[in-house]
Amino acid sequence: MKLKERIQSRPLLLDGAQGTFLQNCDITPEQWGDVEGCNEWLNLSAPDVIRGLHRAYFEAGSDAVETNTFGASPITLGEYNLSDRAYEINKAAAALAREVADEFSTDEQPRYIIGSIGPGTKLPSLGHITFDELLAAYKIQIQGLVDGGVDGLIIETCQDPLQIKAALSAADDILGPDSDIVRYVSVTIETTGTLLVGTSPAAAAAILAPYPIDVLGLNCATGPDAMKHHLDTFNELWPAQLACMPNAGMPEARADGSVHYPLQPEEFAEKVGALAREHGLSIVGGCCGTTPRHIAELRKQFSNDWNNEGVEAQPPSNGWKIREPAPAPQQAASLFSAVELTQEPAPLYIGERANATGSRKFRDTLLSNDYENAFHILTEQEETGAHVLDLSCGYAGRDERKDIEVLVPRMARECTAPMMIDSTSADVIEDALKCYGGRAMINSINFEDGGERAERVVPLAKRFGASLVGLTIDEKGMAMNADEKFAIAKQLVEFCVERGLRAEDLLIDPLTFTICSGDDTLRDAAFQTLEAIRRIKAELPGVRTMLGLSNISFGLKPALRKVLNAVFLHQAVEAGMDACIINVAAIVPLNEIPDELRKGAEALLANDTSNGDPLENYINLFENVVEESETSIEERPADEVLRDAIIRGKIPWLEPAVPDLLKEQAAEDILNNIMLPAMKEVGRLFNDGIMQLPFVLKSAEVMKRAVDMIKPFMTTTEADETVPLVVLATVAGDVHDIGKNLVGIILSNNGFDTVDIGIKVPIEQMMQAVKDHNAAALGMSGLLVKSTAVMAENMKVLEQAGFKTPVLLGGAALSEKFVHEACRPHYSGEVLYCKDAFAGLAALQTFKDTGRLPEYVEPTRDGLGCEVPDSGHEEEEQSEPIAQDVPVPDVELDTWITTDIDLDEIWKYLDLDGLIKGAWGYKKGGLSDEEYQKLLDEEVYPNLEKMQELAREIFEPKTVHGFFKCRSEGDHFYLTNPQTGEEIPTTFPRQNKAPHHCLADFFRPDGDVCALTAVTIGHKVMEKEQELRDADCYQDYLLFHGLAIMTAEALNEYMHKQVRLQWGSDEGDLPLREIWKQKLDQSRFGFGYAACPDLEMNKVVCDLLDTERINLRTTELFMCDPEVSTLALVTHHPQSYYFNL
Repeated sequence: MKLKERIQSRPLLLDGAQGTFLQNCDITPEQWGDVEGCNEWLNLSAPDVIRGLHRAYFEAGSDAVETNTFGASPITLGEYNLSDRAYEINKAAAALAREVADEFSTDEQPRYIIGSIGPGTKLPSLGHITFDELLAAYKIQIQGLVDGGVDGLIIETCQDPLQIKAALSAADDILGPDSDIVRYVSVTIETTGTLLVGTSPAAAAAILAPYPIDVLGLNCATGPDAMKHHLDTFNELWPAQLACMPNAGMPEARADGSVHYPLQPEEFAEKVGALAREHGLSIVGGCCGTTPRHIAELRKQFSNDWNNEGVEAQPPSNGWKIREPAPAPQQAASLFSAVELTQEPAPLYIGERANATGSRKFRDTLLSNDYENAFHILTEQEETGAHVLDLSCGYAGRDERKDIEVLVPRMARECTAPMMIDSTSADVIEDALKCYGGRAMINSINFEDGGERAERVVPLAKRFGASLVGLTIDEKGMAMNADEKFAIAKQLVEFCVERGLRAEDLLIDPLTFTICSGDDTLRDAAFQTLEAIRRIKAELPGVRTMLGLSNISFGLKPALRKVLNAVFLHQAVEAGMDACIINVAAIVPLNEIPDELRKGAEALLANDTSNGDPLENYINLFENVVEESETSIEERPADEVLRDAIIRGKIPWLEPAVPDLLKEQAAEDILNNIMLPAMKEVGRLFNDGIMQLPFVLKSAEVMKRAVDMIKPFMTTTEADETVPLVVLATVAGDVHDIGKNLVGIILSNNGFDTVDIGIKVPIEQMMQAVKDHNAAALGMSGLLVKSTAVMAENMKVLEQAGFKTPVLLGGAALSEKFVHEACRPHYSGEVLYCKDAFAGLAALQTFKDTGRLPEYVEPTRDGLGCEVPDSGHEEEEQSEPIAQDVPVPDVELDTWITTDIDLDEIWKYLDLDGLIKGAWGYKKGGLSDEEYQKLLDEEVYPNLEKMQELAREIFEPKTVHGFFKCRSEGDHFYLTNPQTGEEIPTTFPRQNKAPHHCLADFFRPDGDVCALTAVTIGHKVMEKEQELRDADCYQDYLLFHGLAIMTAEALNEYMHKQVRLQWGSDEGDLPLREIWKQKLDQSRFGFGYAACPDLEMNKVVCDLLDTERINLRTTELFMCDPEVSTLALVTHHPQSYYFNL
């Protein structure tokens, strides 16, 4: 049985680490020669040692072994001056492995060898080595392995997709299209969640899917636990077999310099076996730190499904079956991330501005060799929403290959949007693809020359895994009507499919021509193009369509072009257009076009002459329309551009506005006369409900960048000028810092210095910081009620110490009344309540101007902070008496920890409305329904997807819950400690209005059972938040924090459901809204709120549940640490509900 057939029918067990084995062998100095450390040399100098290596793994139960050639590329061997012996070493290694495999092979259980091809030490995407150098080296290595008799090739420990492409191209050249030698690619995903060069697993799948790869797998870097999530991704995306070869756990460095791998053989085998069964893996084995003992234990995992002779057990006893391949991803990809070729909603937008023929501005930068600004023009399209970036450097008299050589490698390293390489030269296209690790798009081929150029370009698309655009042009010229367009489209598809491309790899551009020139032969051009799109979509399955859409309006003035393009875009999408090349920034939403203009455009596109000449009518419609300026950013006054950059959150607009301004104005004037007023306008827009909080933070990011740009140009006097410095801190015992952090962001980007000394800060540390920094003011923050009491006590300490520094107080539980009555009387210095960050800013601006804080600051519309709203329940009075004889559930009195919780399962309970409007601050305000929906579609939902992807690498959801004896007595509640039998009392307040309920009423006085729950998202959240703040990614910081808080709430909801199920609920799989509707959640109460205000009970809950086991504890103020955690008391009483006092 050939290896290719074998891996499709039942699991195959590969070997373990070779380096680990050889380190424990007795290898003499004579065998090493002068190349000690080059394990590959041992294939020639110590063949018996290598035979022993392979024999040990076959004896352990391996079905196949890898050759000892991980570093046997001529390039890697060159580090030992052995390049010229690469073919000899690889062939010898394969022959040795073949010899031992044949010793163990039987007709019932053949044994196989797989040629190992390592990544080398040079990454082409980072410019260490060229594609052609890698290709030549891999061809020598692969030829040696094939001649030595391998059954398969494994390109392993891959860290760069461009390196994989070089190895696969070499395999194609040596093996040809019909070889039965298996091609196995194994990537290494670091603890960061990406390949070393930053490629996400999803992007890797998109890049590699077009290649004839039999197996895609993971190896090295991590142990089996960390590979599960990435295998989940591949399981959804990969169209062939999957494999996994983890390390024996995460490596641990020891004091003596050695590295220890912690997973013992039994535990390693259990974990890898579980991964194999869950994901239907075809190949499993071990990487660093694994030994024949690890493989022997892993063999036992196999024996439950396949007997030792390799005959299938009937049926497999534990469900280990090879998975069904997933549908191939149909995506383009940068080096970092993938983009669906079929967008929902359509179309795929391809930015057109980096085109030397179509854009004068881009052409001029190339002609002046100004590559920095050329690259800026290219990349700023990402900011305006382009999914793919078209790059066309061809221009008469210009060295196109030189421009590509400069721009494409940088594009590969820095752009998150995929590349469309646009050229009429096959050589230029090939040069670009050799520099690009992502899955590119090629623009384009046609039959203008009878197919000669297409014969060169199509193989390039196949070799580099690119998608390809075909234009409906033949030797007669451009197709003008629908029939001609379709006929050429069909020929293009057949031509490409015959040469190995898939229909899904192709985009047909049926071409569109201007209907605005007055040429009667083109008046129906729009109709012909739309009809061609419909036919292509209907009759050529899998093929996509694309247009250079703005050609339709060529010849009109800009205002007329925008409207006509927008209406044609809508019609083309309805006809089935999948993609368009367009200046995304110039797209006008259809709903913003007046009906009269829209109807005029529709008549022109349809060549509707019922009311006369539609072109003349359309032009006349604009006689009274004020034409918007088409002035580019660079042509506008620099002060206006800088102001708008800050207000609109446009980082790319800072260049060249700031450098131009610095030529004319002092840095201090730019700051005071342009930048600070712009941030003041941001505050006004927020206060008036026009700007949402995330956009405020984006403006702050731009402000920070602008300040960094002008700071080197400030004179010593300007740079050292004293500005008010504010010390910020969250009070002792409180771990919540989002409000404080937002204050710091807003203040620091409005001309104030801030020193943030963190969370849980004692008043003594605050006073010391004020002294050390000679602070002008002290800002204290806190979230819950207990923190307000701490603030009041802090006022007394400040007074006793003789402080006079002005103090600003803020926090969710704080009020103007509390500050006036409980704080100001105890401190003779100035004390001001600030509802939000902009209130603090206004106060300090007054202080800067007058030397005193104002007595009162009007709060902004909703406050500025990360709100966690309630679930939207309306309190309903319960008129029926509360039953005292509800049966006690028959449950085991114990505790349980849950750690492996799928985030997608948790997010089923995510309060999306609360996240968006409350935690993130995307409130409708004065927006219309249509405007708000546009905001959701274009800004909010993409941000949610982005944050959830980030969260998968950071969030560590863990829970512990348990059931405990309890009872009530009047307003008192008694919880029994199962270890000591002691009753722990607390008192719940009773309503002072009808129906006078108390939480204790929902527990039986003669003995009952309650549940306690504790959930956390983990400590990494705060580390990531700090990282985002340090990088000045203020908007991402807010969004990430909001998602973390709301995910903790969702996890709380998820855990509550598990409790209800253990209590015997038959509720089924209800969505969150239905849970709320049935009030199933209203039996869960958190301490610190009105019905159960005693925060000290949080410490009791943590002690009884032993939450240290999930790294959760309470602060001295009895708040959860980490912040993204929640504790709850749960009653089973069916009448329980949320009520206010």
